Amino acid sequence: MTFTKRISIERYKGEVAEQCAGLIEGETEDGESWIIFMDAKGKPEIYWPQRDEGGGVIGEGVSMAADQAKRRRDTLARILDSDDPLGRLRAALEAANAQVAELDAPTGGRPIE
Repeated sequence: MTFTKRISIERYKGEVAEQCAGLIEGETEDGESWIIFMDAKGKPEIYWPQRDEGGGVIGEGVSMAADQAKRRRDTLARILDSDDPLGRLRAALEAANAQVAELDAPTGGRPIE
């Protein structure tokens, strides 16, 4: 079992603080690090469980916002309660893949003007 050996908290000031109050970051005994950014009210908003050697985030962040968690829970409940949960799950995955592809497009999903 790996334990966190260091945790630090930073508060932002000025214009940045209007969007993000700050961050919490930690380092485990084996040298791995993670980071959580807080929303403007100081609540945890997004968590990245992995970071590279320079401190950059790796992969997708995990939303910690309560409304996001409730939406995910409700979506999963609707899928599981349906007559065809596997089909509904496939459809949800296809929709998510389409959104990711759109966001990954060179224009960031916006039409070229």
